[in-house]
Formats: sequence, structure tokens, C-alpha cells
Amino acid sequence: MKNRKRFLKHLIICLALILTNVVSIYAEDTVGSISLAGEWKFRLDPNAVGIKSKWYNQNLADKIFLPGSTDEQGYGKKNTGPIEFDPGKGNYNRLIREYEYVGPAWYQRQIEIPPLWAGKRITVFLERCHWETSLWLDGQFIGTQNSLSVPHIYDISQSANPGKHTLTICVDNTLKINICHHIAKWRWTHAVTDETQTNWNGIVGKIELNATDLLFVKSLKIYPEVYRQRVKVLTTVENTTDKDANAVLLFEINENFDLNKNITQLNKKTVIPPGTSDITTFISFPAEPNLWDEFNPFLYKLRISLTGTVDGSDFYDKKADTFGIRLLGVKGHKFTLNGRNIYLRGNVDCCIFPLTGYPPMNIDGWLKVIRTIKSYGMNHIRFHSWCPPEAAFMAADNEGMILQIEAPLWDGDGQIALLPKRAKFIQKEVRRIIDIYGNHPSFCLLSMGNELGTGNEQYLKELVAYCQKEDPRHLYTCTTAPYTEDRNDDYYVAGGTPKGDAYGFYRQDGSMPTTDFDYRQVVENVNRPFVVHEMGHPEMFPDIREISKYTGNLKPYPFIEYRKSLEEHGLLSQAENFRRSTGAFTVLLYKRLIELNLLTPNMAGFQLLGLQDFPGQGVALVGILDAFLDSKQLIAPAHWRQFCNSTVPLLRMKKSEWCNNETLDGQIEVYHYGRADLQNVNVVWKVSKVDGTQLKTGKFGPINIATGELSRIGRLHFPLKDINKAQKLLITVSIDGTVFKNSWPIWVYPVSTDMSIPKGITVTAVWNDEVKSILNKGGKVLFLPPKSTLSNAISSHFYPVYWNYLLFSVQPRTMGIICNPQHPALAEFPTEFHTNWQWYDLLQGYSHFPTKLFPNWGPYDLYQGYSDAIILNDAPKNLKPIVSFIDDVDYNYRLAAIFELKVGAGKLLVSSLDIQNNLDERPAAKQLRKSLLQYMLSKKFNPGVNMQPEQLDKLFCTSFNLDFVGVPNDVNNAVLNILAGAGETTAANWQPDADKVVKKQSGFDYSVEANVGKIWFKQFWTGKNVVIKVHCPEDFTGTFYVHYEDIDRQGRVADISFNGKDIGPLSRYDGNGIWLKFPVNNKRPVTDKLVLDTRSTAGSDVVITQIILMPANPKK
Repeated sequence: MKNRKRFLKHLIICLALILTNVVSIYAEDTVGSISLAGEWKFRLDPNAVGIKSKWYNQNLADKIFLPGSTDEQGYGKKNTGPIEFDPGKGNYNRLIREYEYVGPAWYQRQIEIPPLWAGKRITVFLERCHWETSLWLDGQFIGTQNSLSVPHIYDISQSANPGKHTLTICVDNTLKINICHHIAKWRWTHAVTDETQTNWNGIVGKIELNATDLLFVKSLKIYPEVYRQRVKVLTTVENTTDKDANAVLLFEINENFDLNKNITQLNKKTVIPPGTSDITTFISFPAEPNLWDEFNPFLYKLRISLTGTVDGSDFYDKKADTFGIRLLGVKGHKFTLNGRNIYLRGNVDCCIFPLTGYPPMNIDGWLKVIRTIKSYGMNHIRFHSWCPPEAAFMAADNEGMILQIEAPLWDGDGQIALLPKRAKFIQKEVRRIIDIYGNHPSFCLLSMGNELGTGNEQYLKELVAYCQKEDPRHLYTCTTAPYTEDRNDDYYVAGGTPKGDAYGFYRQDGSMPTTDFDYRQVVENVNRPFVVHEMGHPEMFPDIREISKYTGNLKPYPFIEYRKSLEEHGLLSQAENFRRSTGAFTVLLYKRLIELNLLTPNMAGFQLLGLQDFPGQGVALVGILDAFLDSKQLIAPAHWRQFCNSTVPLLRMKKSEWCNNETLDGQIEVYHYGRADLQNVNVVWKVSKVDGTQLKTGKFGPINIATGELSRIGRLHFPLKDINKAQKLLITVSIDGTVFKNSWPIWVYPVSTDMSIPKGITVTAVWNDEVKSILNKGGKVLFLPPKSTLSNAISSHFYPVYWNYLLFSVQPRTMGIICNPQHPALAEFPTEFHTNWQWYDLLQGYSHFPTKLFPNWGPYDLYQGYSDAIILNDAPKNLKPIVSFIDDVDYNYRLAAIFELKVGAGKLLVSSLDIQNNLDERPAAKQLRKSLLQYMLSKKFNPGVNMQPEQLDKLFCTSFNLDFVGVPNDVNNAVLNILAGAGETTAANWQPDADKVVKKQSGFDYSVEANVGKIWFKQFWTGKNVVIKVHCPEDFTGTFYVHYEDIDRQGRVADISFNGKDIGPLSRYDGNGIWLKFPVNNKRPVTDKLVLDTRSTAGSDVVITQIILMPANPKK
């Protein structure tokens, strides 16, 4: 072994496994099972020569312990740093395997077959292998298996005579079958991806020899028939003799938690011919059985004893399995369980186990997982493109957790049957999953994979049809997203329908957020249960302290890089505050999002992505739990259950911000999917101050609230005329006599018509010599730079980064704000230290993020806000903003929204938030403006940091001669409109057919000196120097529009010249990029040609995505 500590660690583990096995490896005279856990001989085969060189006939030199992986025990290439960022190869950022091996690996050991096993059927049981195994006994090839989901079982009866033998297994984790994207570069299927569980090599779980008589029970399937109070048992018996067997089957049903409590038993005599026989038996319950569900996960155990004789020889076998009595169905838009409507509150499990790189194989390990998820009010887990081991099903059975299993397949490119080997593998894998795990009552749903193109191909439909016919105990869908209505699915999982999105935080019309909104119109035409796909994705700041938890093979290089970047930018001391702020904001967003779905009457459930961080695909820190499923201490499970539970009080309000000349108005509803109706209960509401002072209360009741639906309760009203000070209030709705309650904040502002600027304060939107003169003379200035006028700034918005900025760089990268609510500048603006809904208008505005960037995804509700984040990287280190934006952790810029400075003899307060425009319609903006102006009038306005005017000239630098604009409104009048790189050709160098010509009027043409690139759904021209030449009539006048985009967040900076004239540096085309416009007149140097020359000066190559040429006087 390479590492003595690792050797000792695995020696201890394996000794424990051996000692705790039911039958010891040394119990040679016992018929049953022999554990093969322990030390094996071993050899890596990186050049795949082992089979050709007959390694199965050789003694292997190295040693390894099983169960386990090569990674854990230090075999393979050693990685010492983070992954190289290369979107073209699908490489973003993730945890790194310290030791990484892909290829064949050989495992070998001596086994001894006991004398009592003579004449028995003997098998080798390998519970979970990754991936393909081939097995030899004494050099004789036995077979090959390749399931990722079920055990590999080899019958060695013909060669395993009593005595010693050499067992050799080759495990090959090469991706021989492409179960990932077949066009894109992403290998993201969670059964095999390095993004989460890793593409490990090894064998985990039970590894054992098993012996049975030649007449044995091969399998049993238990089909509950609820309304007939019986179960149908399909017993498959194998007779490996060559003669009929006279047999007796004894069926016995006991309570699983009290095996001494016998429910019923039945004897059945039969004759079993040689070969395989299926025997159907109906077993009735003497009384009404207990049904399995989330509230009462009652389990039974079925035991089968088989005795038989063949030519005077006696045979005996037994088999047992647990099961639950349940009836799963569909009624219109709803799932039903035992005749009652149910709603799935689910979490997505992406096989994240950072200490091992593979899932736990024991019940205790899975009980921890499932009980943690359940403690947050969840009743459902979706296993994203992988199938868990048996222990997960057993734990879920015990806890009443409803599972969606998926075939190990994720190909967003679709065309699953295009690859014949893959199509055959998935077909077999789905059948194996049903056969092996089908008896578990928790196994309710099965999808053929994740995001399989449209999901509407014949191969998937036929696979679903087979499952529906073969095993009606479960419900099936062609794919987990997207939605296409003409499939034969039992249910749908999708992010939306053609009528809109159902998994974002955002109103699709871009209006202010409200609790009086749901997705009923999105799903109104869906004719079966609709479950929201991967709801969530808000990223939060990392916990650098998490680094010490990574004690296994997976190393937290992303976190190490975060820490290094924070140190370089002087923000490491702020990291915990950033984490707390973004975490608190994330909880608020999840609350709102979950409630939106609970408020939708025809919704059947949601699958959250997620409760747990996702440490791959660029690292998505989206969970309230870390990658280890440990709490981040952002919210207690009991508090989370106030808005995510079987019963949740809900409140519809048009808005969260009110003025004191209004009456608070809201509609109370109750989402109730409990075990039974709520009888004669009172629903109580109250309005209180943050200190608990109660202002108003009311109640509805006593009333009955039916289970399995959303019920309207009544309206609350509260005049706000007595609220004379801006403040936050809390509305709480509870159900008397229960634990169910929920609450919502509102903000109330006094009505004010005085918008005058106090004497002695100058308010300006420009930084110029006049402003500097006022400051030099000791004046007070409130500087309000309009959005996009400063080059030393980035776009911001209200919502945090979606998933992560590395993967989705076409979005603003800010993650909300952080402030000191006790700062006197905010004395009259009620706020916490983190973003809350009263900041929405200030940060967000109403402008949609362009949906055309994701044409196949439907509305993609990311926005650009009213405001910019001013970059303070070069400002004094002791400058602490009053309100800061939090930057994405891959950048860690010092970003400000509001800050103050002493400039000469004067005092300067800067706000990049818009507190200037449309204030009569924006009460929060008006209140913040009032608070800042009052602060500036007070003696407390005394900035502690000095900056010189020449320093501020650089900080407040405008974009020279660059004219930042939006895409022209009258684009249909363009004479030239070109989408860069969006044509049919895939050539790397630009040529005319590389682009999509939206419009090219006669007399106009263009050429480009650049390469053509593509990332995600974006195509572009790129290069160190990109030259665009536009040919036009000599007398043409108009405007030339160009769209620049720093598409993969490389920090691009460029110098621009137009028609031979230097225009200036372009230092900000981050996120979704910017449009520049260049006036075109008839005084240009070359009258029939426009030349735009862009030269990269920092970051990566120039990226241009579109050009538009507009005439000065378009023809109508």
C-alpha cells in the first residue's frame, strides 16, 4: 500500500465487515453465505492488456481491500490541483479525486468451497460494481455483467467443487456505453459522473458466496390488492435437476416490526418441472390490513419456505421480503395513494457522498439521508439519473418516503435509440430495476432518465408501455423533463409547459413579486399529474470552514481557490458574513417558491434542487445543507416545515410594500394533504411588530378543512393609517390546536409628498468639475450615477446567481446585498443585514433578461435590474460601504451600492441604486432616498475615508466615447442584421455561411476576420483581434449596433476603433453583454465601407454575437 494510514483504515473497516457478517468466512461447514470482504490481490490495467495477457491465470502482486474503491486506497493518477476550466470540454469546476483511475482493474483472491456445499447451486454476489465486471474461476471464464443499478450475480456451480479456488474479477469503469450527452461534451449522468459520486472503480456493499439447493426460490413479486384485502404473490422457482419435483410452498405473513405476530399463512402443494416455473398464489388477510403511506409506513414480511423431493432426495430453500399494502394511482391532476390525494414535496438526490465518492450501502447510512430530508417536511426523493442500492429502498420503506427512481441516462440531445448499445442497455436496466426493487412500497415512480431531448421518441414510449404492462405497482414517465403532452406517461415532471415556466422565482410579466400568484395557467391544460422539475437553484456564498470536512478521496480544491481569491481581494474576513447574508436570502427565496407551488390547485408536487449543495458543474452552492447533508445553520427544520409540510397556511397578497394610507388586504388559504380532514378548527391571523407587539388579530372558524386539496378560508383586512413610521410588520396565520403556522413580512411606509432636496445638499447624476468644486468648498453631494454610465461597474439584480456563474455566465453575477442595518444612513429605511423583498424594486426593476438566449428552455426568468454595482477593487481597503453587493465567489470583487467618502473639505455619498426616478410609484426607493438625505443633514454624516478627486475621476470614469444602448426597437427596419456563428457550417474560421443572416438588404454586405465559437446556446465571432467590415452605399447614414459579450466570464477588456478612429477601452461586457452603437455619416474615410476593429487587451479573446445596421430614415 502507498499509505500506511490508509492501509490501517481499510484494514479496520474490513475486519469489522468480516466480524459482523452473519456467517464467518471461516465457518466452512455452514451452508448459506460466506463473506468475501477483506484483502484481495490487485493490479491496475491502464493499457487494457490483462485479458490478452491472461492475468486471470496469474498471481496479482498488489493488495486492496473490498468492499471499496481504487480511489480510496490510493491507486491511480494523483491529482494535486483544481480542474482546468474548459467549457468546450465540459469542464467547469468540481471536487477533485485525489487518486483517479479509469480503466480495467483486476481483483483476485482464494476462496474455499465447504464440503457441505457439494452438489449445491453456488453464486458470487457483488452488490454494487462500477461498472462492467468479468469473472473467472480458476482461469475459466464465467461471464460479464454491466448493470449500474442492481447486483452482479454469477453462477459458478459447474466449476466450484469443494476445495480451494482462485476467483478473479476484472472491473472496468471505462464508459463503454454512452449514457450521457452524445453531441455535447457533458458526462453528467449521476450514475457515472465525476461531478458528484465520481466514476469510481471497485465493488461495494455485500460481496459473498451463496449456496442453495438445486431446487430454489429464484424470486418473488408481491402485488397488493387493497380492495380485496389480499396480495398476489408471483413466485419464480428454479428446478436445476432433470426431473419433476414434488414440492410444498409455505407462505407466512408477519408484521415486519414484530415477526412473532403472525397474520396469516398458506400451504400450497405443486409439481415443479425442470427449469423455471412461475407460481401465482393469492393470500388473503383475515382482517383489513394496515396500509402504507407517509404517515403510517406499515410493513409486512412475507416468508416463503420451499420443500421438495426429487427421486428421494430432499431439497429445501427459503426466501423473505418486506412489503407494504398500498394502492398508487392517478385521478385527474392528482396522484392518489390508498384513495387519498397526495402531493409530492420532493428533493433531488444527485448521488453526492464526498467522503467516499459512492453511496452508502447500509440501512443506517440511508436512514440518516432520508430522515434528514424528511425533517424538512419532504415526503419524496427523486434519484437523478441513477438508482440507489437496496438499503435506500429499505430505509425509505421504514420512513414512508416516496421515491422516484431513474434509469442511468441523461442526454439532453435526445435521440436515445440512435445509439443501439445504449438503447439495449437502458431497456435491460429498466427491467432489472423493476425486477429487483419492485416489492418496495417506497418505489412509486420510475423515469427513463433525465432531460431526454423532448422525451417524445418512440423508443421511450415503448419502454414506458412495457413497464406499465409488466408492473402496474409503479407509475412511469418517458423522461424527467421536458413536457410534451402526447406521450403515454402516467405523470409529467417538467419546468413548465408551452404556456409558461413553473420553476422560477419570478413573475413572467416582470412585475413586482407578490404572494398572490401561482402557476395554474401554466398547468391548466395538463391532463395528468404535473410535478415541477428541479425547482430552485439560488446560489449562496461558500463556507470556507467546510474545507476541513473533506477527509476522504475527494478534495475541495474549489473551496481552496475561493479562499485564495478572497484573501487576494481582502474579503476573507467578510466571507462568513457573506455566507450568512446570501444564506438568509436563499431561505426567503425557497419559501416564496415553495408557496407558489402549494398555491397552485392543479399541481401534483415539486422536486427541489435542492436541499443539499451540488459540488460539481461549476459548484452550485444551492442548499441549506452542505454536501455532507449537514445543516448550514440557516434555518431550523421546524421553521422550514412552516412552509413545507403536509399542512401549510398560505396568504395571498398583491404586494409586500404598503403605504399608511392603504388597507392591508389578503386572502388566507390552507394547503392540506394530511392523513385526514381537520375538523372544527379555528384559523387565526394576527399582525404584529417585529418586537412582538400585536396590532390586529382575527379568526375564521370553527371550520372543517378537507385533506387532499387547497382550501380558501377568508380575507383579512387591516387599515394601516396608524402606522406613522416606516417599519416592517409580520403577518402570522396559524391553525389552533395544531403545530401548523406560517408568517410573512410586509413593509409599511408613511405617505410623503415632500420630494424637495434639503438646503446644503447637491444631488447630481454626473461627476464633473462642478461637483468637484462643490466638494472642494466643503459641500455635501449625493451622487446618483444612472445605470450603465460607469465603466468601473457591473450589472446587478435582485436575485442571486442561478446555479453558478461558471456554468451560466449569461446572467448578472451579484448575489444580493449586505449591510449594517444599524448604520445611521439606514435609520429610516427598515432592513435586515441581508436582501429581503423590500429591496426588490431598488435592485431589480422590471426589465426581462432576453429569453432568446435559451430558445429551447422557454421563458428564462433572469433579469437585469435598475442598478449597477460599483467596483471598489482599487479604492482604499478601509472603505466599507454602507450597502455592499456580494459578488460571485469566482470573482470576489469589492462591490458597492451605497458608500460615503470625504473629498477635500466636502462629504460625498454615492448610491448606484435608483432613488431618483418614478418615486411616486416606488415607495421603498422614496423611503431610502429620504433616509439618506436625513442622514446627510445630521452630524452623524462624517465619512472616515478620504479620496482625492483624481482618484474619483478613475472610479467614476464614464465609458469614454462608447455609447451603451439596448437593441433598437425598430429592428425590423434594419438593412443588415447578422447573428454571429449561428449558421449551418461548423468550421472554426469565419466564412459567409457561418452566420445566420436575419436580414441583408440589397447593396449591403459584410465580412469578418475572426474565428467562430459556440458555448451553450450562444454562437459568436472571437479572436485576439476581430475586424468587421460592412459594405454600404456611399451616401448611407445611420447607426451601427454591435453586441459584445463576455460569455464565459473571462474578464474581457478590449480597445475599439471605428473607421480608423480610436474610440476607447471596453471594460465591461460581463453577464449578458452590452450593445454599443456607432454613428454612421457620409464623412467617413472610406465612403462605401465601415470598419470596426476590436483588440483584446485583457481576459480572453474578443466575443461579438450580433451586428445590426440601421438607416437614419427607415422606409415606412
